[in-house]
Amino acid sequence: MIFIINIVEDIENVFIEELKSYFFEEVRFKKLYPNFGNLRISGTHPLAFLVDQQINNAKLPTGLFPSVTIIDDTEQKSPDISVMTPLKDVVIKSAEVVDIELNKNKYSISDEDLSALKDLTADSGELYAQGVQTYKKASMVVEIWSENPKVKNKVYDLVNGFLIGIKRFTIKEKYNIVINEESITGEKSGNYNYDFGRILYGAIMRFSADFAISQYLIDTDNQGKISGILHTYKEVVENE
Repeated sequence: MIFIINIVEDIENVFIEELKSYFFEEVRFKKLYPNFGNLRISGTHPLAFLVDQQINNAKLPTGLFPSVTIIDDTEQKSPDISVMTPLKDVVIKSAEVVDIELNKNKYSISDEDLSALKDLTADSGELYAQGVQTYKKASMVVEIWSENPKVKNKVYDLVNGFLIGIKRFTIKEKYNIVINEESITGEKSGNYNYDFGRILYGAIMRFSADFAISQYLIDTDNQGKISGILHTYKEVVENE
């Protein structure tokens, strides 16, 4: 039987959740701007809700502004990492299956297949797998919209600090995602929107980030002795 395990971070979700932690728990944005503390950080642009209202008569949510929308705009193989994607042999044991159970956001595998792998690695069972890894470059876009231009500017500056400051190293350590500092560009002012019946002040930032994608194939009908051991997702990324 064939099992395929795909290992990839949801890079868009990583930045959304880390940006939320940064604004709400570390910078404590609500204390800076109590009247605008309901900063909305999401992968869905506020305009999408307005279009949904116009087309489907959906209720327009409250608290859309101020907002930070961050999306993974385009991806390509990283041109800065000129390495092949060679096969790597690994051993999968019960510890690896536990890691998959604890980090399902990283691993793409059905519950049924995970249960089967759990049974196959029980009682010190081992499975031999072959894998490949490549690095992708994601071009990220950040849009900031606010009814207050001063709030817009402050959010812009704080996002810039997020990208070039300590959080950049935290994200590298936790997810092996590298923010390319030299790629960070922005339009702090000069963007306006009137679709919501009032003036909104906007800013746009762009940056790129490198991240790894791995895939492992287990063929239970063709199990041969190999050298490596797959302990955790993090170790897979660091060792390849």
